[in-house]
Amino acid sequence: MKVLAISREYPPSISGVAVFMNEILTRTKSLDYNIICTYEPKRKKSKNIYEIKIPRYVTKSRYISATYYAINTIKKSLNNDSDIIVGNALAGSSIAVIVKLIKRKPLISVVHDIDYISKDVAEFSYLNKMFRNVLQKIIFSTSDEIITVSQKVKNDIVKYHNIKPNKITIIPNGIFETKNIKKIRKTRNKSILLFVGVILKKHDIEN
Repeated sequence: MKVLAISREYPPSISGVAVFMNEILTRTKSLDYNIICTYEPKRKKSKNIYEIKIPRYVTKSRYISATYYAINTIKKSLNNDSDIIVGNALAGSSIAVIVKLIKRKPLISVVHDIDYISKDVAEFSYLNKMFRNVLQKIIFSTSDEIITVSQKVKNDIVKYHNIKPNKITIIPNGIFETKNIKKIRKTRNKSILLFVGVILKKHDIEN
């Protein structure tokens, strides 16, 4: 089976979005992947992963940059022979919806959060939240399956977007292998808690 994965971020870029997609792709070696991503430095080649790189368009406007990526990604996707499409995060899944509707292929959307609903995220304007809300409603309703990172995000998708729970699968975040880890000396009077990622409600730390 050939899978077309659309992800704006991918290792060696270090982010939850990049690492999560890498974990999914590298752990399903029985499949052949074509991944479309933005240009990143060279990395180790994998037998089952072929990269189609979209060069970054350097501009101060992230909207122009995103539009450039979307147009070129759609062009590359339509020329790609695949059996299933995987869209990663809001950017990748938005493009994947268009590709699915044109190519009539099954779509799996990977959702990391729905921050525009969370009260602990204040940087989104009202219009930005409304735009994201409409966009993700389209993504969720169009997707054949949804993958997310925690029970908290799954519950939010079910609650706010009225998606059936059996349509959503939880796969926890992966870990990016690196040597840049500081050694911590344990003391008798202090307990040390290690957490990989940003400490937010969406990561379901309480459970």
